[in-house]
Parts: sequence; C-alpha cells; structure tokens
Amino acid sequence: MLGKMEEKWLAAEIRPLALEKGNGRVKVFHILIVGVRDGYKGKGLAGRVLKESLELAASKGFSHAVAEATAVFSQSAFKTLGFDSKPEYMVEYDAYIADDGSRPFEGLRIPPYCKLVTKSL
Repeated sequence: MLGKMEEKWLAAEIRPLALEKGNGRVKVFHILIVGVRDGYKGKGLAGRVLKESLELAASKGFSHAVAEATAVFSQSAFKTLGFDSKPEYMVEYDAYIADDGSRPFEGLRIPPYCKLVTKSL
C-alpha cells in the first residue's frame, strides 16, 4: 500500500521535475518512522527532531521530503510542519484490499486514511 502511493507520487510529481532540471535527478528525503518513548511524549521532541532533520536534508541538497502518515499524531505533526497531502495519495484503511484479496485494515477508522505527505524543502 505505502509503496504504491509513493510510486504514484514519484511518477506524477518528482519525475517531471527531474526532466525539467535536465540532469534527471531530484533528491527526496524519505522519513520512514517517527516515534517518542513513553514518558517523553507531549514535550515537542518529535516535532523538533523532524524540523532539524528537514533543515539538515535541505542543507544537503534535498529538494523534497516525503513520509507515510499512518496515525493521527503523525498526520497532525506533518501538517504542523507544512507538509501537504492530496486525496490521490491517500488510502482509506477500511476500503483497502491487499494483492491477495484480504482486507488487513478492515474496521480501522481512526484515522480513516493513510496519507502520503510531501513538502518542498
């Protein structure tokens, strides 16, 4: 599910930029997971780590950042940091059907969607 959303985004948004640049290269910073240990939650640590990571990525020449926001917290955190999400890069958990025909997320409604979130750096 996540790989398909990212591939769709790369094809529609990033590959055309690479062709425009002429060298065929666009550096994308992929945030895989963000977590905070119990006892440290609610102190702004995840936001600080994400912000500093994005600043470092930009200083290293990355022009875009991408992440799969799978939970309410991550969706809110990325939105606060200026990430964007588009309906075409969202998958409704309850409606998702895996390649084998199973519905592994059936009944999951909070949040209702997994979102691919993106940001220009």
